[in-house]
Amino acid sequence: MNWYKQLKSAEVRGEFWIDDSGNVMEASGDGDYNHEGYVIDYAQSSLAEGEDYEGWKTSSAMKILEEKKAELEDKKDEMEDVEQDTTQITKEIDDIWEQSRDIDYYAYKLLMDSFSPEEMELFNIAEMQGDPRTYAMKKWGWKRLEGKHIETWNLTVRDLNVIANGLYDAYGQMEENSLDNEEFAIYVYSTKMWYNAVHWEDIHKQNIRAITGNRLSVR
Repeated sequence: MNWYKQLKSAEVRGEFWIDDSGNVMEASGDGDYNHEGYVIDYAQSSLAEGEDYEGWKTSSAMKILEEKKAELEDKKDEMEDVEQDTTQITKEIDDIWEQSRDIDYYAYKLLMDSFSPEEMELFNIAEMQGDPRTYAMKKWGWKRLEGKHIETWNLTVRDLNVIANGLYDAYGQMEENSLDNEEFAIYVYSTKMWYNAVHWEDIHKQNIRAITGNRLSVR
């Protein structure tokens, strides 16, 4: 038995995210985060901009209510000046007050109603709705690495460069030339294509033609 080869094969394993710059984040679930957890945390941090996420949700929703209340009160004053009926607008102001008493319950809808479509999508990921892994690959250009299995949204020369940097960061520094004889399987989400037995050298040299000529199947 080739013990050296077996040892090298055992080393090329683990679960990671490769970000758009080729940096890796361990996502095995043994630490703080698995693949989904990393994306959810990143989405929450992006929205809250460094604040506590739950605190940010509450304060942002309260700000929306306060702005709505101020607008309605100004409108009510204008209506009273011309002696118009303010029954409906008074009810709307009272509704805002009721919402502020249970802001955690109303926060999601208030924020969703105020967001752009892109912000809504990110917020849903932060709220653990949808598929965080697919979102990270499509929107952020992240690559999912599990052992010798790689998932990416696109497969371009730039994507291969990012993957190569990530693979080296995850595995290549264990031992000099440890990746030279390794092969990987790549799944491309946008085309639903598998590329099997992809050599490290082709990834490292961004040999896109050699890789895409080795199509395995469509899923």
